Amino acid sequence: MKNLALLAALAMIPACTGDPVSPTLNVTMAFSNAGGFGTQNAGDFQPGSMFIWNTSTNEMQFIDTLGLRLREAEILPGNRSSTSVAGIGISGIPASLQGSEGLVEASLSARSSFSAAGAYRQDYRNVETALSQYVADMIARGADPNLLFRPRDPLYRVVVIRSVLRAQDSGLSIGGADASNPNSIAEVKLNSPIGEIASVNVRAGSSTTCGAPAGTEPESRPVCFFNVVVYKPTYVADNPRLQWDPNAGYPADELPAAFRGLR
Repeated sequence: MKNLALLAALAMIPACTGDPVSPTLNVTMAFSNAGGFGTQNAGDFQPGSMFIWNTSTNEMQFIDTLGLRLREAEILPGNRSSTSVAGIGISGIPASLQGSEGLVEASLSARSSFSAAGAYRQDYRNVETALSQYVADMIARGADPNLLFRPRDPLYRVVVIRSVLRAQDSGLSIGGADASNPNSIAEVKLNSPIGEIASVNVRAGSSTTCGAPAGTEPESRPVCFFNVVVYKPTYVADNPRLQWDPNAGYPADELPAAFRGLR
């Protein structure tokens, strides 16, 4: 799986002059959220992948892959398209658009869509049991799970991949153009907060495809998208065992950026 780096050239028509300004935006779709599919799997992670997430610094670290049991698998017939794309990474916003990052991202999101053919969804269970077993194994080795999971720090979470979407073929289109082709260009128009008209030309900087050779069995196709479950490690009264709270809340909008900064 390759990182999905996109280069966007912004051509603006200023309100007071006819001189065009052409700054460049850097945009990435890596680990963005495709509606109906899940998180784009730029890191080639597998079911059961476990991460420690500091929600204060938005730093995330891959720890290990848990052994989960398959609960349900389903072949999704035909070609599928995501309903929306969120969590796009944008940098290099020019001074003329400072404060308009949300507008630029919304415009790109509305014109972007992932596709999947030969999709195969797998859902897994017993995540909390697998986490507890991981802790028991740590203790048996003489390791301290409190140092890893930080149960007494309210800002730490454990993120586990619990559902995946494998595909025979997957790609990305922006503005109706195939963004997996580095030479393709898509135009996205938007209005700035002060009424200026901007046209964003988006060019794919690398392949955005995810797929397998023809005839590959569904369960052997690559994981192109995934969904996660997020827990707060914690202790409860009168119980010495580490518990996993799925209802503690977390900044979901920050997850794509956290995955992009994995260390």
